[in-house]
Amino acid sequence: MNTQTLREVSNIPSMADIKRLATRTGIGSHHLSSSAATHVDPARSSSGALQSSAGLSVTGMAPSSRATYQLRPPSSIAGSGFMGTLSGNSVNVLSSGSTSSHCFDSTWNAPTAGASTSPMKSDVAGSSASLAAHVSRVSTKVDQYYEGKAMYCPDLAPDIAAMYLECDRNHVRDAAYLQQQPEINEKMRMILVDWLVDVHLKFKLHPATFYLAVDLIDRFLAVAKVTRSNLQLVGITCVLIAAKYEEIWPPEVKECIHISANTYKHDEILRMERTICTALSFRLSLPTSYPYLERLLTVLLADSQLRHAAFFYLEHAALDYKCLRFSPAQLANASMFLANLTLCKDELWGQTLVHYTKGADVLSFREAAAVILDCVNYVPTTKYQAIRRKYNSSRFGEISKLLLPNELPRDA
Repeated sequence: MNTQTLREVSNIPSMADIKRLATRTGIGSHHLSSSAATHVDPARSSSGALQSSAGLSVTGMAPSSRATYQLRPPSSIAGSGFMGTLSGNSVNVLSSGSTSSHCFDSTWNAPTAGASTSPMKSDVAGSSASLAAHVSRVSTKVDQYYEGKAMYCPDLAPDIAAMYLECDRNHVRDAAYLQQQPEINEKMRMILVDWLVDVHLKFKLHPATFYLAVDLIDRFLAVAKVTRSNLQLVGITCVLIAAKYEEIWPPEVKECIHISANTYKHDEILRMERTICTALSFRLSLPTSYPYLERLLTVLLADSQLRHAAFFYLEHAALDYKCLRFSPAQLANASMFLANLTLCKDELWGQTLVHYTKGADVLSFREAAAVILDCVNYVPTTKYQAIRRKYNSSRFGEISKLLLPNELPRDA
């Protein structure tokens, strides 16, 4: 396979794209030879690694619908503190310990070196006219970025998001169903969800599958009494149902039996599947907190670390029974806020998020954020460590190793 074919398959940028990126991010075209040829490293061709003769390496994930590239400058500027990542048309520039994210196209140039890239502070008072202008400008740039990208459905995304918010207002989960369960308590639910985190990783399922499975468990337990011995059966069956709904290749029944230590039989899982679907009237597609958070991360053009931090908090929300009294949208907003707080972002809840959440402010989800934060600080004192083990790995950004906040800022 030649270089051009590999680039087409894996979405790796051409040398001209690299030069333009280098110019806009402050490396300067003088660091790249005009005759520099991009060639594939045979030892790393499977991961889509490219190396220019000027010393600028580009590493991509291939093939991928949204490739991510790591830019490493030549040694002549290695001491300048520059490091950047490219995702589609977005570049995240890390310079002198600060982080900024830029989306560049024909109408929006990335800031030059030394220019201020700090977003507008959420607590800065301004006139309503300037605020409206800022929101309009933000939404226009995000919409321009995703325009023409079919996989993001830019024409349908606003309507889908509005429909989800409408469902969020009209459907309320039962936050006190455990009072009607004679044999199941909050601790047993936490043990089950903690185990499902490991099951989800073992089966390599989509994140949406996990949140749908937990939602199915809570909704089923709200309408049916379950014995202690059958609680794990309910959990693994809900994973099977959610996987059939969300996955291309869901796990087989025999795999569910195996991961449950052969506690249940094939017929028992199928019988429970029928029971759950009947009890829920086959309403399996109610929106969970996952699409809400995914939407926020999408409009923020979030990098991988911010994504991992946000889902770190959202998974703790799924673990905590007390979070059922909040709506999925509130939990997603709170997780996004806590992720920004953990990563010390300049803007914890900016006008971009206010605009795309239809005017949600911090006050509307502050209580949810406090409950999630309490859960995050409580879990290390227990034996329910699946989430912390998961986010202790480099694959998930080692979020558990970060200095996590103990309380919410008073002025937030």
